[in-house]
Amino acid sequence: MDTSADSAPSTELGRLFRPASVALIGASDQPDSLGTPITRHLLDQAAQVDVHLVNPRRPMVFGRHCLDSVADLPLGVDLAVLLTPWPVTLDLLEALDARAVGCAVIIALCGRPNLSLRAFDADRRRLQRFTATHAMRIVGPASQGIILPRLALNLSLCPATPEAGNVAFVSSSGAIASVIADWAENRGLGMSALISLGDRSDVDLPDALDYLAADAHTRAVLIYLEDFEQPRRLLGALRNLALRKPTVMLAPAVDTQGQAPGSEAAGRAPLFRLALQRAGVLLVDSLDEFCAAANVDLPTWPHAGSRFALVGNGTGLPHLAANAVHRVGGQLAPLSRSTQAQLRELLPADLSVANPLDVGREADGQRYAAAARILAADDTVDVVLLNHHPTSFAASAQIVASLAPSPPEDAPLLAAFAGAGQDRSRYNLARRGIAAFETPEAAVHAYALNRRHHLQRSELLRARPPLARHLRIDVARAHRLLRSAAPIEPIALLACADITLHPAEARNGRTLLWHSDAVLGPLLRADNGTLARHWLLPLDSLSATEALRWLDHPALEPPPRHYSELLALSELYQRCQALDTLSVRDPHWSDDGWLAAEVSYNLRSTARLPTAFSPCPAEPDEWIEAEGLPQLLLRPIRAEDEVALQQSFGRLTPEEVRLRFLYPLSQLGHDMAARLTQLDYDREVALVLTDAAPPGMAPIHAVARASFDLPSATAEFAIIVQREFAGHGLGRFLMERIIEHCRRAGMREVYGLVLPENRAMLTLAERLGFTRSRAEELLRVSLPLTAGAGAH
Repeated sequence: MDTSADSAPSTELGRLFRPASVALIGASDQPDSLGTPITRHLLDQAAQVDVHLVNPRRPMVFGRHCLDSVADLPLGVDLAVLLTPWPVTLDLLEALDARAVGCAVIIALCGRPNLSLRAFDADRRRLQRFTATHAMRIVGPASQGIILPRLALNLSLCPATPEAGNVAFVSSSGAIASVIADWAENRGLGMSALISLGDRSDVDLPDALDYLAADAHTRAVLIYLEDFEQPRRLLGALRNLALRKPTVMLAPAVDTQGQAPGSEAAGRAPLFRLALQRAGVLLVDSLDEFCAAANVDLPTWPHAGSRFALVGNGTGLPHLAANAVHRVGGQLAPLSRSTQAQLRELLPADLSVANPLDVGREADGQRYAAAARILAADDTVDVVLLNHHPTSFAASAQIVASLAPSPPEDAPLLAAFAGAGQDRSRYNLARRGIAAFETPEAAVHAYALNRRHHLQRSELLRARPPLARHLRIDVARAHRLLRSAAPIEPIALLACADITLHPAEARNGRTLLWHSDAVLGPLLRADNGTLARHWLLPLDSLSATEALRWLDHPALEPPPRHYSELLALSELYQRCQALDTLSVRDPHWSDDGWLAAEVSYNLRSTARLPTAFSPCPAEPDEWIEAEGLPQLLLRPIRAEDEVALQQSFGRLTPEEVRLRFLYPLSQLGHDMAARLTQLDYDREVALVLTDAAPPGMAPIHAVARASFDLPSATAEFAIIVQREFAGHGLGRFLMERIIEHCRRAGMREVYGLVLPENRAMLTLAERLGFTRSRAEELLRVSLPLTAGAGAH
């Protein structure tokens, strides 16, 4: 039960995103030099960082002294930006590392902005060897640079510098980065960071996303993805980010490994979308929609409903907005009697009270603002869209100055200021915290994106129904059967998953087919005889339920025993690498655990790719016996355990909650409980002690978990044992198991933060060999583990 806040950003990338000192290698003031605009940006804007210029050929640049060599830099500069010809760049990296520089950004390549390192295999291999053996982190080559508005730093080839804010943008494409930077600057959209990763020889998209997920100054992240390298690592980072912050992605233009649309890989586009949506990413399909998403204040728009109240100084723009509302599946809000009465008092008698609402072509800022306040407070309204076109009766600037964002408890206010000369009005509205658009349609589509995000996030965290059985697979027996010389009947294979098969001839096209994709790994294809859908593995009880509903009838809820058997089949395929395909045609399930179907399988000689998302650990469950206690089962936590985890939390006293979570917490809400049970086991582990009932039905008596920080190879542990089970050595038992998990995961250290008054935890840690140090008001207990290579 870990409800700890997001961890602090990794210190190694902190030197990239929050540098206190910057060195510009190849600084220039020559008109034809790539480095001139970046040098000018740095010298004009960088008041918050120490700046060091290096150029052996020019003692002065823009009136600023230049160092002759990288060797002249002070020790420990945070960030170096290289604007040098490629033949000398690799040697410069060695010299920078010798000066303990934290990070380096390699702008462009060979002095040519559009050239990629992919054309230079030998140099690429040399650079990869460097990044594998040195601590300095590298962005690029072929990067367009990085913009850090909070520090007024534009270390990029992008001419625009957005103002400081809390939206981040990450891309390997410099061209898209320039478009977003320019768009944000012109619209007044504040940004926390824009980074072009280039060829990603070291720092890649998962690295950047993990940093931004923990960055307190970033509330939402925009991503442009050009390929699908290392899908499991990428999807893990995306899901980690999307669980914490809105994550918007322009759908990939290149599907995988650099293969363009139209190639064989292009057919995987629907699977990539499926994977990204499962990770919680909000996908958009055009640059216009992507830019609109940047203006969608996702976390602060409190309503996710689709009932619009439309206001305008005339009927034309509101009617255009109404058409757009209907096209996106929204509705016009039915105004309450109280709202109608207030509006009649506000408006001239010749104007009718309706939705859309015409406030009159002569409406000034005071009337606009009052109408917006009244509508936003109406419980029947989810969003207010204020439309305005220029007239000679009221100045747009005066209307803008009168408007203010809605209070948090009211419907949000959006604005569409259309017509020539309205750029400044929209900019000032954005500065005041009101999302402003050029047209009513753009505003409606932006809000529709917000609603889609809300629904997608709700689906991501949706509670999983309980299982009717444990998913115990006799993998060793299955492997023996599949390796035997004689063909094995499907009855024997399915028995390894504790499924009784009654062979039957298929009478229709209903088929469940497990197979493996060359990029995303194992998949389930469910064909209902008319249409087919895919699900990525691993499945859980919710996705298994969806597959059975697709197979049989969307309105029918399959019994728990049925989807539990489907999960067991999926687990069997997932864990038997020798299976190439597993086909179940015309399946019929019983409540007694048998399956009537036509089953077949094919074998493969090579191992499959791993699942696109990390599965629950495949280790066997462990039964625990302690004197005076019933028999307990130790197993990894599953998504189906959400309700049981909430119930377990409810049995804790306020003092137990404070000692465990370090702060008062009155309840474990759905979102938090979902995050604590739907784990990415590549990034964290959680073990529970339960009774013999299956996941979702068994009460939880103790929880131990560890969250991995992969760059530093450290893991933070947390543990709690229900008081009626305390005093039987279960705490030590759980700690030993968690420590072993951390060791197998390659962690170098496991640590925990403990309140000084938590004597039981401090005593247990001391007995296990942990050392103690002070961490502000807490104590940090830590245990070094077997040395292992830390991952970047």
